[in-house]
Amino acid sequence: MQPGEDLLKRALVAVDISDLSYSMIQFAFSFSRRQGIFHIDFIHVREEEMESSEGIGVHPPDPTAPERTGRYRIIEDMITNVLDSAPAEGITFNILVKTGDILEQILERGREMPYGFLIMGKSRKKDLDTLFEGSLQNAMIMNSPCPLLIFVPRKEKWFIR
Repeated sequence: MQPGEDLLKRALVAVDISDLSYSMIQFAFSFSRRQGIFHIDFIHVREEEMESSEGIGVHPPDPTAPERTGRYRIIEDMITNVLDSAPAEGITFNILVKTGDILEQILERGREMPYGFLIMGKSRKKDLDTLFEGSLQNAMIMNSPCPLLIFVPRKEKWFIR
């Protein structure tokens, strides 16, 4: 093993709070066991929310703190459910909840920590929309600091029934 090689035995998995993400979490642990990955960082990025007409400028002091957001708990519950059905011994994980531009936040985290893989789900955009608007996956392919794995679930294996 070369110096720093063990650091590449980490994966960054971009999730939201959808059924696709639940399937990606299942896949991430399974993939990690096969690839010898010992740590997974699950990252969820929510875009900046528009200020409402009431309480303009009033925000919680730290809206991304895990104890203050339901999104963290939802992702934690999804991971717990996956681990209840298929324990992942020897694999540790963190949940990162960020606010801002999705692409920028994922790329920033990918540059901060050396990952062996970045795993994200396939866009649900229609092909014509992707042609005109582009997609997050295309941008990640062009800018990812590590190998990128795009998860496309097979319904019968990865989706919740």
